[in-house]
Amino acid sequence: ELNGVATQANKEAFLWGRYAAIDEATVTERANPNKPELKRDTTSLFDILDDRIKRLTRYQNYAYAQRYENAVQRMHKQNESRENKQSLSISFARHLFDLMAYKDEYEIARMYADPAFLKNLRDTFDGNFKIRFNLAPPLFSKRDQKGHLIKTEYRCWIRYLFKPLAKLKFLRGSALDLFGKTDERKKERQLVTDYINMVEESLAGSETFTTDALKEIIALPSQIRGYGHVKLESIDRFYARWGQIRRKLYEGTRQTTA
Repeated sequence: ELNGVATQANKEAFLWGRYAAIDEATVTERANPNKPELKRDTTSLFDILDDRIKRLTRYQNYAYAQRYENAVQRMHKQNESRENKQSLSISFARHLFDLMAYKDEYEIARMYADPAFLKNLRDTFDGNFKIRFNLAPPLFSKRDQKGHLIKTEYRCWIRYLFKPLAKLKFLRGSALDLFGKTDERKKERQLVTDYINMVEESLAGSETFTTDALKEIIALPSQIRGYGHVKLESIDRFYARWGQIRRKLYEGTRQTTA
């Protein structure tokens, strides 16, 4: 109301968002009654692994997906002695996938180059419409006074660059990956390794790390949000919180022993 821009539409959007948190199926049906029901996320660790391995293979390759599977299987085996091992393993599998499937330039290009993107738009909107993309390519975008990237609006022609860019995903993380040299990309890759190590360390110290502490540690990636400087700040909070939990538990153990 203070901004005075699309006030009613924005208020309705927030309202529908609250409804979706309570009953997503009904909201989806009301939004598009002719659209087939969305497949809900599975609750079985086996099914989650099967689904995420397929996604990560499309995202990068089979070797990358295999790294994910090996980490989850290793964690699940290491977690064998705990009563609620299934829920802990499922939580780890979901959060590790989120970290490994970070939205870099290759992935954004792959998603927009997918014919399903335009099909979904045409199924959702009637008549002729124009598409605009707000992007901030890190290699040549301008920055504001704080050094943050400034987004620029691109017309629909930019879609023709997405397909060839998506095919270059094999460069991801390599020495030839120009996009991967930014601070954000480096931290995203390192985050995957650090997350696996911190969970395995927590499981190895089973006497020190309680189940409640382990739950919080496994769920730490849920705090990571956004892109660019927003994501970098959330990654810093991720490490800060991990340090707090770790120090508190180890200090508590030393005091008990003393």
